[in-house]
Amino acid sequence: MKRILGLCTIGAMLAVAPAASAATFDWDGTTDSDWAGANWTVSATPGQVAADEFTGSGNAKIYNYMSDANADTVFNGDDTFNIGAGDVIDNFAAGVGNPGYGSAVPYFEDNTVVNITDGAVVKLYANLWLPTKLLDQASMTITDSTAQFTRGNNTGNALVLGDNGGTDTASLVVSNSSVTVNQLDSVSSADEGGDLQVFGSSTIDISNGSTLTVSRIFQIDDQSSISITDSTVVTAQLDFWDDGALTLDNTDVTISADWDINNSGQMSITGNTTVSAPYIRIDSNSAEVLFTSGDLTFSAANALRGSAGFDGDFNWVGEVGDGLITTTNNTDGTKNLGKKMAQGFFAIDGTRIDPTIDDTLDWTNVTNLDALAAELATLTVGGKYFVLGYDSVDPANNDMTLTLAPEPASLALIGIGGLLLAQRRRRS
Repeated sequence: MKRILGLCTIGAMLAVAPAASAATFDWDGTTDSDWAGANWTVSATPGQVAADEFTGSGNAKIYNYMSDANADTVFNGDDTFNIGAGDVIDNFAAGVGNPGYGSAVPYFEDNTVVNITDGAVVKLYANLWLPTKLLDQASMTITDSTAQFTRGNNTGNALVLGDNGGTDTASLVVSNSSVTVNQLDSVSSADEGGDLQVFGSSTIDISNGSTLTVSRIFQIDDQSSISITDSTVVTAQLDFWDDGALTLDNTDVTISADWDINNSGQMSITGNTTVSAPYIRIDSNSAEVLFTSGDLTFSAANALRGSAGFDGDFNWVGEVGDGLITTTNNTDGTKNLGKKMAQGFFAIDGTRIDPTIDDTLDWTNVTNLDALAAELATLTVGGKYFVLGYDSVDPANNDMTLTLAPEPASLALIGIGGLLLAQRRRRS
């Protein structure tokens, strides 16, 4: 069942009058922690209090629809907010409502631009059920800085781009920065918040040595698109829904719990990317993983899962020697990598590799693995075939690996899994 985690549509809650004209606001570097009431330089006038600037009727760019200290703050009207040069914004409000709620949670809307640069530190704490949101072509750029989006309490998310199920577009660009999406340390339950959700046609571009840490779920949904290059990602769970797409290039990824690809989710893995996860689940024949290169390591006994049995949806499109898959727990001969290869889980360049060997055999048995490896060597696509690696004495208690090898002119004396197999292929 698809997760919808505490989202609500801002349009259903309030109507905000459009801004008369766009403006640029530069953070003054004051110590005021309330985003809405803090001092900004507005239209070249230093010390302007934002709340005063935005309360004019018909001109409201920030609108507090609640009167208490837990008020949300809506930014709209093509405005630009600049935070940089060592500035710090921290809206943590201990003791306000439930401890740890933000004093004013920003919704950025209607082409609003937020620039966080030059060593700035921005920490925004979610208020009640409501996370920080970017909506309606809003954009946020984080460069050489630190940003934290934190869930104070209750199940839900801390940062949302776009609107669930819609065509709304927002963008987040991160370069040489650290971004954390989490929950307060005082919230101990694993079922509590700390989610990053990307909806509509929203985009995220992370690059240049950045680090993204998500304490619970990184959810890629609708037609959203994520590109992560030369960076590091740490998350408990990585979920794809609908047509969400993710490209990883030269990126190190650690997933501590679930890696699920549903509906028509698409994932591309290239460069020297490394992924460490318990397992990957592909739950639809419309979903696809395009594996060009990298190193994927799985630790669960059932590391390759899917209600559709993959059916070749894990598509290895790289060249010989450019990729490696390793499973570290192979004790269960009904679920390990040998079993999944016998079931035809993988494809080479779009062609499913589906051996004829009986896939109900015990895949901790060396003789069975040798026979499977020998058949895989005959199932070539574009001059490539899968090589299943395993320990020739005790495969159950050692790693299994999968790589691509070049098709030889002759298959004589191929040593696979410790057994020398003499076989010659005649070419017509």
